[in-house]
Amino acid sequence: MDGLVTIARQISALTYKNLVLAKRNYTSTFLRIFASLFFILLIYLCNEGIKARFSQESSVKDVPDPVPTEKHGIPDCIPKVEKGCVTFSYAPAPNNELSVYQLEGCLPCVPVSQLPDGQCDIDSNPASVFAVSLTRGTRYRVVRHAARCSECTRSVQLQNGTSADVVRGEWTSPYMEYTVPMQLVAHREIAKNVFLKDENFKVQIAIQEFAHPAFVVSTFEGQIAPLFLLACSMFPFVIQMNEIVAEKELKLRQVLSAMGLKDFSYWMSWHLFQSFMALLYSFLLVLFGMAFQFRLFLKNDFGILLITFWMFGQSMIGLAFLLGSFLRRAAQAVTVGFAVFLIAFIFYFVVVFGFPYGLGGDRAAEPLFSFFPPSLFVKNLADLGALTATDKDLGIRFSEAYSYCTINPNQCNPSYSVGTSWSWYIGLYVLYSLVGLYLENVLPDAMGVKKAPWYFLTPAYWGFTEAHIHDDPTFVIEESTDEDVLAEEASVKARANEEMKEEAAIEIRGLKQTFKRGGKPFHAVKAPWFAVAKNQLFALLGPNGAGKTTTINMLTGFLPPTAGNALVFGNTVAHPSGMNRVKRVIGICPQFDILWERLTAREHLIIFAIIKGIKPDSVYHEADKRIEEVRLNDAANQIAGSFSGGMKRRLSVAVSLIGNPSVVYLDEPTTGMDPINRRHVWDVIEAAKQDRCVVLTTHSMEEADILGDRIGIMAKGRLRCIGSSVRLKSRFGGGYRISVSCGDNMTKSLPHCIKIKEMFRKTFKVEVVEESKTYMHFNVPNTDDATLQSFFEQLESSRESLCIVDVQLSMSTLEDVFLNIAKQSEKEEALSMNRTANVTLKTGEVVGVLLGNEDELVSPAGVTFKVKWGTDEDGNL
Repeated sequence: MDGLVTIARQISALTYKNLVLAKRNYTSTFLRIFASLFFILLIYLCNEGIKARFSQESSVKDVPDPVPTEKHGIPDCIPKVEKGCVTFSYAPAPNNELSVYQLEGCLPCVPVSQLPDGQCDIDSNPASVFAVSLTRGTRYRVVRHAARCSECTRSVQLQNGTSADVVRGEWTSPYMEYTVPMQLVAHREIAKNVFLKDENFKVQIAIQEFAHPAFVVSTFEGQIAPLFLLACSMFPFVIQMNEIVAEKELKLRQVLSAMGLKDFSYWMSWHLFQSFMALLYSFLLVLFGMAFQFRLFLKNDFGILLITFWMFGQSMIGLAFLLGSFLRRAAQAVTVGFAVFLIAFIFYFVVVFGFPYGLGGDRAAEPLFSFFPPSLFVKNLADLGALTATDKDLGIRFSEAYSYCTINPNQCNPSYSVGTSWSWYIGLYVLYSLVGLYLENVLPDAMGVKKAPWYFLTPAYWGFTEAHIHDDPTFVIEESTDEDVLAEEASVKARANEEMKEEAAIEIRGLKQTFKRGGKPFHAVKAPWFAVAKNQLFALLGPNGAGKTTTINMLTGFLPPTAGNALVFGNTVAHPSGMNRVKRVIGICPQFDILWERLTAREHLIIFAIIKGIKPDSVYHEADKRIEEVRLNDAANQIAGSFSGGMKRRLSVAVSLIGNPSVVYLDEPTTGMDPINRRHVWDVIEAAKQDRCVVLTTHSMEEADILGDRIGIMAKGRLRCIGSSVRLKSRFGGGYRISVSCGDNMTKSLPHCIKIKEMFRKTFKVEVVEESKTYMHFNVPNTDDATLQSFFEQLESSRESLCIVDVQLSMSTLEDVFLNIAKQSEKEEALSMNRTANVTLKTGEVVGVLLGNEDELVSPAGVTFKVKWGTDEDGNL
């Protein structure tokens, strides 16, 4: 029961987070919710424009008493810019009895030209006389074929083209515009010249359509609206893709998981939020469609429409999670989202033209197309539009969701009705979500970690097996040489395969992490053995690439160990069930700030407090307490995106302490802080270690020296030394630094300065390392206390004779220890790999020297020299 309560609270916390982010990203959320209004308005405007365009067409109006339209003969052509035109042309046939004059009589005041025989590509009788009506350019419109005048009473033939012209936005009928006028002229001239022999004869004709009711056709909304509705319903998909992948890019899921969040809670919160947004979007879309009085929305049942749009949205949520599993960057998600958007448009035209769901479509292709949700959605929209195309259509009732195609089998494909599509949408949502979840586990995550393809078949994944301690003390990658490290290893190895000692919080037992570099294994962590006590701060130091962060990543579950084991309060990190228990007792401040840019500091802490299982009545008190500890009171209600780098680090430290974890991992927690806030955070860390174990990694030697109870230094994946700060300084430091002053105007040639240098040379065999007008500085190696005491007594007795004004003694710093360890590790690696470096001598001679070798050497030219090596910021020589 406690597990279910924890899951429910975690889901509520993350759903709250999603709602707050949706509120803060108000522009994106507004577009997501109200994009439907834009598309519906676009459909409305287009529909009204089409109605206005055809409002004067007689075919769409009731015509009980049609009005005749007179025809007056062949219309004049309209010349184009810089081009003439010919209204009427003719070509005389052999023995033609018609003259140009007679033709001009037929068409008074009309330009007439005579064309040569055969200059027309329209079929004609070689023995005929033909005339061509040319309008709006030189296109042949009508050809008249006539026999000789003696046979005119028997035969007249007209040919007309079928190409229509557009004049001022209106389509013209070639038959009514050209054929009928030509027929009128031909019959008039035949009657006047052949039958009546009357030059004054005239014919007046008019055309009148039949009386008819308005011809009802499908409206624009029923034909083209599905395209806009598809675009409208696909719009949220791009935003979903971006939201899902953005958290993956920021590694937020990994941090939440390490703080105790269950994977089920994480994914369920996302599905609930996205499903709610899809339902809200679908509801508003249907309401807007009804508000604009579209028949598709008014005549089909509200439930039919809402479920269709919502279920399609659900299937696209599943597809978003599936595609998101392949992506690592939010920018990639936007690109892929728009690519799917365009593919959906292509499928729209394929489906609209009848493939594969049409009555004559390909039945074998139907299931394949149905696995892409937009295909089915277009089919649904086409059905809904077709069944509400006219005022007489009644649409679909909810009870007919599965049967409407059976009732009208000639209208649609009954195999893929709207109701059947709902089942497809739900099935695709579940299928795509499960496949996406599987791929999230078997593909590398943001940390490069992946599970075996059969992970869900293992009993450990379902918690059916318990973790057992299994250590291998014989496994060694590199032998340790330091006496303190060897002693620590022996102490921990003595408890191999047994429970950890009571006073220990962490025991690392041969943890190993191996990566592939260029096909070769690279050991990032080389199986160290050491323990960290309760109520202790352990500072883990080392140059970049030493293995510090990798070790912490294994301890926190970010990375599974390649081999070896580690125990945290008795729970192993090498087994899923043990790691789940470890996550309940740890807090993490990662190396890089992993925060939601649009959440405030207080909201971060509230969410993490709920995830950590803090009681509801203590959540806000815990959040305010941590805010006060890190001095973020004035910025508690500001979003993290407005914070400076130091403020973000302080918030990350507060997150790591939320819920009073037994173990806290602080990976470079004070990076980017100013000295004042750094000192304050040190106080917070110092207070925190009283009740818990703290593991600190840092590049600040001062920070490690002040805070660390024990210090371990790693280099090249191996623990090189371990102990207190004083112990490390005494063993690996440069010994002591002695500074002697003989007044304000010391020079190298003064006798007493020469005598002091001689004393150091004789006793410690060292030379002055730094000299100023007031002080001489000597680095003295570690020596026994008696020798040091005797030297200072001698120096004190000679104070007056040597004019000594002041003597200062200090130990080597932790930084000296760090540099010596890093240098030594580089030397060991160079020696094992026989790496050399070219050194240029003062004589100009270039000599190859084994990397790290500080022995006195002789060049081939006989020059004696020694090389002093240093290290860069990564610890390399």
